[in-house]
Amino acid sequence: MTDAQNDLVDAITWLQYAAGLTVTAKKQVAELVNAAESAIRIIRSMPFDNENDRQQAIETVIKDTHEGCRAKTATGRACNLS
Repeated sequence: MTDAQNDLVDAITWLQYAAGLTVTAKKQVAELVNAAESAIRIIRSMPFDNENDRQQAIETVIKDTHEGCRAKTATGRACNLS
Protein backbone atom coordinates (compact mmCIF):
# COMPACT_ATOMS: atom_id res chain seq x y z
CA MET A 1 0.00 0.00 0.00
CA THR A 2 2.90 2.36 0.68
CA ASP A 3 4.03 2.21 -2.95
CA ALA A 4 0.59 3.23 -4.16
CA GLN A 5 0.50 6.10 -1.66
CA ASN A 6 3.95 7.27 -2.75
CA ASP A 7 2.90 7.09 -6.40
CA LEU A 8 -0.19 9.16 -5.61
CA VAL A 9 1.87 11.76 -3.76
CA ASP A 10 4.32 11.90 -6.67
CA ALA A 11 1.48 12.34 -9.16
CA ILE A 12 -0.14 15.12 -7.14
CA THR A 13 3.21 16.87 -6.70
CA TRP A 14 3.88 16.71 -10.43
CA LEU A 15 0.39 18.03 -11.25
CA GLN A 16 0.90 20.96 -8.86
CA TYR A 17 4.23 21.71 -10.53
CA ALA A 18 2.66 21.54 -14.00
CA ALA A 19 -0.19 23.80 -12.89
CA GLY A 20 2.32 26.34 -11.61
CA LEU A 21 4.13 26.33 -14.96
CA THR A 22 0.82 26.83 -16.74
CA VAL A 23 -0.08 29.82 -14.58
CA THR A 24 3.32 31.39 -15.18
CA ALA A 25 3.16 30.84 -18.95
CA LYS A 26 -0.38 32.28 -19.15
CA LYS A 27 0.73 35.41 -17.28
CA GLN A 28 3.73 35.87 -19.55
CA VAL A 29 1.62 35.38 -22.66
CA ALA A 30 -0.98 37.86 -21.38
CA GLU A 31 1.77 40.43 -20.84
CA LEU A 32 3.04 39.89 -24.39
CA VAL A 33 -0.45 40.24 -25.85
CA ASN A 34 -1.19 43.39 -23.82
CA ALA A 35 2.06 44.97 -25.00
CA ALA A 36 1.27 44.04 -28.61
CA GLU A 37 -2.23 45.48 -28.38
CA SER A 38 -0.78 48.73 -27.04
CA ALA A 39 1.77 48.83 -29.85
CA ILE A 40 -0.96 48.23 -32.43
CA ARG A 41 -3.09 51.06 -30.98
CA ILE A 42 -0.10 53.38 -31.27
CA ILE A 43 0.61 52.28 -34.84
CA ARG A 44 -3.03 52.85 -35.80
CA SER A 45 -2.87 56.40 -34.44
CA MET A 46 0.39 57.28 -36.22
CA PRO A 47 0.46 59.00 -39.60
CA PHE A 48 1.67 56.78 -42.43
CA ASP A 49 2.28 57.73 -46.05
CA ASN A 50 0.36 54.69 -47.19
CA GLU A 51 -1.90 52.12 -45.60
CA ASN A 52 0.30 49.22 -46.67
CA ASP A 53 3.13 50.52 -44.46
CA ARG A 54 0.76 50.73 -41.48
CA GLN A 55 -0.51 47.20 -42.11
CA GLN A 56 3.04 45.89 -42.45
CA ALA A 57 3.97 47.47 -39.09
CA ILE A 58 0.95 45.85 -37.44
CA GLU A 59 1.73 42.48 -39.00
CA THR A 60 5.31 42.74 -37.73
CA VAL A 61 4.05 43.31 -34.17
CA ILE A 62 1.71 40.32 -34.50
CA LYS A 63 4.48 38.10 -35.91
CA ASP A 64 6.97 39.10 -33.22
CA THR A 65 4.41 38.62 -30.48
CA HIS A 66 3.40 35.22 -31.83
CA GLU A 67 7.05 34.16 -31.85
CA GLY A 68 7.35 35.36 -28.24
CA CYS A 69 4.31 33.32 -27.32
CA ARG A 70 5.73 30.25 -29.00
CA ALA A 71 8.78 30.66 -26.79
CA LYS A 72 6.53 30.73 -23.71
CA THR A 73 4.26 27.81 -24.66
CA ALA A 74 4.68 24.46 -26.33
CA THR A 75 2.39 25.26 -29.28
CA GLY A 76 2.07 29.04 -29.36
CA ARG A 77 -1.71 28.69 -29.59
CA ALA A 78 -2.23 30.86 -26.53
CA CYS A 79 -1.56 34.07 -28.47
CA ASN A 80 -4.30 35.10 -30.82
CA LEU A 81 -3.88 38.64 -32.13
CA SER A 82 -5.20 38.29 -35.64
